[in-house]
Amino acid sequence: MSALVPFTSREWQIVQSLFKKNGDDLILATEILSMWRTRQGSNTPVIFQISDHLLHIDRLYHSTNFKDDFSVKTLLNNYCTVLVRLVFFIF
Repeated sequence: MSALVPFTSREWQIVQSLFKKNGDDLILATEILSMWRTRQGSNTPVIFQISDHLLHIDRLYHSTNFKDDFSVKTLLNNYCTVLVRLVFFIF
């Protein structure tokens, strides 16, 4: 029995290696994860969604002006969102 996956084995290898890096490499990883979400639509595995959100938070963290309350609250809101998604995924 075969399973339908939203990625090729090459894309999987690329994303695995990109998770170990920083900067522009993580931007490419988020683009690939977004592509997978587009391919799967509402059937995207939650773990892909969580991974994608964590990478977006990492990018947001590096661009956040910590003197701006709105930026900090946006960042905190994103952290809370991914934590809630993760807890619901585990339980």
